[in-house]
Amino acid sequence: IKDSTRDLSLTKDRLEKANRELEALNKAKTAFFSDISHELRTPLTAIKGAADIISRKYPGESPQYLDIIKRNVDHLTKLVVDFLDFSKIEDGQIELELREGSLRETIEAAIKSFESEVSAKSLTIMPDCSETKSFFDLTRIFQVMTNLITNAIRFSPDGGVIRITEEVLDGKMIRVKVEDQGPGIPEKHQDEIFNKFYRVKDAGNASFQKGSSGIGLSICKSLVEAHGGRIWMENIAGSGAKFVFDIPMRPIP
Repeated sequence: IKDSTRDLSLTKDRLEKANRELEALNKAKTAFFSDISHELRTPLTAIKGAADIISRKYPGESPQYLDIIKRNVDHLTKLVVDFLDFSKIEDGQIELELREGSLRETIEAAIKSFESEVSAKSLTIMPDCSETKSFFDLTRIFQVMTNLITNAIRFSPDGGVIRITEEVLDGKMIRVKVEDQGPGIPEKHQDEIFNKFYRVKDAGNASFQKGSSGIGLSICKSLVEAHGGRIWMENIAGSGAKFVFDIPMRPIP
């Protein structure tokens, strides 16, 4: 009994030490993401500013190349913002600024920010939103929408349709759906896709590997849950994926 007790005590000490080391590594990783994201943000802002100045001074000079610069700077900036927010979420620093607004306006603004990407793939985005006012953090829900629309665009076939709907549930919750006509998500991955750094790996479909940092959906989940809501996905019969989130119309006491 004494030997067994001693062994259990040693095992407990080893596990506690390993746990402390893992926590330290996790904090170091979060700090690294935060630091590198801040470092990247400054030159990206400078590049975008320079491109804007050139386009104003020389409006007829190779606009397609300036568009390429702007589009890719915007993409990199979004990734940097995602990493910064990921660091804040890891540290429990995300705070919401709830105010009354229109989800429809936020959704339409998010759609508008993807005009060039939609045009490049000949996509159609069809919004169907109500005029209902509710309380939410406009910046954070805009971020959720841009992440979901980014995924929908990435996996949609050329010429496809993306449907975005918003509706009120029982006068208490608002539900938003983003539906695409892509390959959908294999069932075995559906419970994992909202985990940080999780990427769907499917040998039969290389499109799952395209341009994803693996934190966008994790950020969406954290921001929706911070509002007191929930988010999930479903495959659409035939082809496509549907991402859905509910948030309360008013702050939860």
